[in-house]
Amino acid sequence: MPQAKPKRRFAFTLVELLVVIAIIGILIGMLLPAVQAVRAAARKTACMNQLRQFGLGNLNYESSHGHFPPGITDDDADHRDALHSGFVFLLPFIEQNNLYNQIDLNQAWSAAANMSILDVEVPIFSCPENQGTVEQNGGVRGQANDYAFNKGNDAFLTNRAPSGMFGINSKVNFGQISDGSSNTFLMGEAASNPNLPAEAT
Repeated sequence: MPQAKPKRRFAFTLVELLVVIAIIGILIGMLLPAVQAVRAAARKTACMNQLRQFGLGNLNYESSHGHFPPGITDDDADHRDALHSGFVFLLPFIEQNNLYNQIDLNQAWSAAANMSILDVEVPIFSCPENQGTVEQNGGVRGQANDYAFNKGNDAFLTNRAPSGMFGINSKVNFGQISDGSSNTFLMGEAASNPNLPAEAT
């Protein structure tokens, strides 16, 4: 009986293999910027959503207390050792009740009684777009914050009435917002990463 001829096997030549690899490389090169752009957009959206949560937290605080939280609280003229930031008072309104209940508000944030919570990381305070760390430089440790209150046009802490929404021991309510709440800057991003270029901060 006649035997069937074996089928010939075809293989890539070296030139064809190099062409395929080159095409794959070009496609990956075209795809990576698109993937990075999507990731950057997702991080930016997350930052905006966190800022929106802060806004709602401030509104709920004002509804409960009749005024917005103070920018900081202090009991003397030296504001370098202020007691607490306004973000502490927002904690119950951004779903951080357990952390708030561990803070001794009668003592400064850097007091020994509050040291145990300084290493607790609260995701809402860190903007994913920042992705940086801040060196402590020997200071009291604590979590970096990528958001800031609007204290007005003063470049330093002062005891006079704030021109913005938040000042030292301030208690601003809706009735005191002369320009209307929709035209007044409440909070914004203030990236704490020192490695970001100036235009990004």
